[in-house]
Order: sequence, then structure tokens, then C-alpha cells
Amino acid sequence: MKGFTFIELLVTLAIMGIVSLLSLPLAHEWSMKHRIDRTTERLVHLVRTARSEAILQGAPVMLCPSRDQKQCGGHWSDGQLLLLDPFGSDTVTANQLLRVGSKIKKPISISLQAFSKGDFLLFQPQGYEQQSNGTFVIRSKSVNTPYERNIIISGTGRVRTMKSEGICYNSRNADKNARVSG
Repeated sequence: MKGFTFIELLVTLAIMGIVSLLSLPLAHEWSMKHRIDRTTERLVHLVRTARSEAILQGAPVMLCPSRDQKQCGGHWSDGQLLLLDPFGSDTVTANQLLRVGSKIKKPISISLQAFSKGDFLLFQPQGYEQQSNGTFVIRSKSVNTPYERNIIISGTGRVRTMKSEGICYNSRNADKNARVSG
């Protein structure tokens, strides 16, 4: 007789179940890394769009966080606005609004560090960022995913990304366990 016995099938199912349980944390980690990478790509695209729109329009363009997608203010994870010549009036008009960035789902967070004059980016018509160098930090608030991406914007408007894997660490020590890309 050819075939499998009931015991052989049970042993096979038990082994498959154990392997599946062991791979679940890895699948969660992979999924979180993928979400952080996609969030980073969307934000890099917004920053590059802000710079190119400032050059094309010949006017300042601001990228700012927005909790209601109608005016600046809030946290970067709430959403973002791309505004043309933002200092023309106190309210955002349809002519000023270039693009609306999407809200970021938890547990991913975005923070902007090292800019000296506020929680926004302002690109001048020449393409440079008005304030200074700065970094967006995109990370998971989940304890089990020690992974973050940094978007580094120079004063000249150049954008690059940095990946960090391994130990969670304070972003002031960003040179540890980091690989520069882009």
C-alpha cells in the first residue's frame, strides 16, 4: 500500500504549525519595515516636489504638517500640506495648495529634527531650503521593530535617506548601525 498514515499526517501538520508560529514575528517585522520604507518614499517625494515647485513657480514653497489638511499645524503623522507662497495670507487658498500628503497610520511616527525656525520646510525659488540642514525620522513606535529611516535635507535642498537597523538608538547617534543610500 502506498500513501501516508494518519500519524505521519499529524506529525507533518504539527511541524508546519510550529514553523508558522515561529515565522509570525518575522512577518510582522517585515511588514513594519515595508510600511516605514513606503512612508519614507512618499515623504521624500513630497520634499523633492516642494523643491522643484519652488524652482518652477519662481516663488517660495512650504511643506508643513497639517492635522486637518486645510492649514498648517499638528504633527507630521497627521498629514502634510505643500503650499505655494505661504506668506501671502493667513488662510490657505485653493491657489496656494499644491498637494496634500496622507495621514500616516500608527504605530509609525514622523518627527522633524534640527530645523531652527519651526516645524516646516521652506524652499526658495533658487531651490535651497531657507533654514538649515534637517532630518525627518520615520520609525515604528512598536518595541519589537528596531528600524528607522532618516530623510536628510541639506540647506542646498539635496535630499538623501539613511536606513538604520538593529538597536534602537537616539537619532543624535545616527552614525551607528547606519547605511547611507540615495
